[in-house]
Amino acid sequence: MPPSLWSPEFPSLGSCRKGRIPQYAKEIDELVAGMAPGKTYTFGFWGNSRFVDAVQWKLKGIPVVTPLDFNKLIGQPPVHAVLYALQSDKTGKEARHLSSRKKFLFRAACWSSEHRPEASKFQKLIGSGPQAHLVEAESRHKKSSLKRKIAKMLKEPLACCTMRPPR
Repeated sequence: MPPSLWSPEFPSLGSCRKGRIPQYAKEIDELVAGMAPGKTYTFGFWGNSRFVDAVQWKLKGIPVVTPLDFNKLIGQPPVHAVLYALQSDKTGKEARHLSSRKKFLFRAACWSSEHRPEASKFQKLIGSGPQAHLVEAESRHKKSSLKRKIAKMLKEPLACCTMRPPR
C-alpha cells in the first residue's frame, strides 16, 4: 500500500540524502535495480521546495539572485516533470541522456494557475476536444489585457520612484 500523502508522518518516511550521500546513492541504486511493474513508488522532494514559489512562478530565498521569475530561468510554462529509465546502448560507451535511450515512466506538464501556458502550448498538451473553447476564451482574455501587462512590466522596475508616497 502506498503511504498517505496527508499523513503527518509522511515527511519522515523513506530515505533522506542530507549528510549521507554515499549511503543514499547506494539505496537509490538498489531501488532502481528492484523496480518492477505493479509496485507503487512515492517520491517527495523537500530540498528544493523552500526555493520555489510555484503559484507566483518565482524562485525565492537565494541571496542576490531572487526573487527570480521562472520564465527568465526556464522559459514560458509549462515546466515538465519527468521520471525515466535510461536504457543502455549497444556499444556500452554512450553516457548521454538521449531521447532514444529514455523510457518514460512518468511525465507531467506543470504550471501555476496564475501563470498559465500560452493557448497554443496548452492546445498541444490537451489536443482538440471539449476544452478547446477554454483555450480560445483564454486567448481572447490575454489579448484584451496585453496593454495592462505591458504597462505593469514597465512600472514594476521603477515602482520605488514612481509610486505616490503614503499620506
